[in-house]
Amino acid sequence: DVQQVVIATKKFTEQNSKSQTYEVKSLPPGTKINLNTADSLTLISLPGIGKGLSHRILQRRRQLGKFTNMEQVLDVYKFRQETKEMLLEMTVVE
Repeated sequence: DVQQVVIATKKFTEQNSKSQTYEVKSLPPGTKINLNTADSLTLISLPGIGKGLSHRILQRRRQLGKFTNMEQVLDVYKFRQETKEMLLEMTVVE
């Protein structure tokens, strides 16, 4: 049972760069998020991933240059079992 992924993206208006809106995009069911290209908002849109965990994932990716396998991602933090299963199902490392 694959869930649909909804991603929020930040947009700034040209007139005032401090003014921002969020655009919500839905990915087709079965689409996986590439953890080597995902930004913070994309990671936060995943179930079980908040700001802090998103930050740790991105920080680890910067340290490594990129993820080469899912074990590197799962080593970032002691994920709950449900979060590990979701990451394995909804994300990819390419």
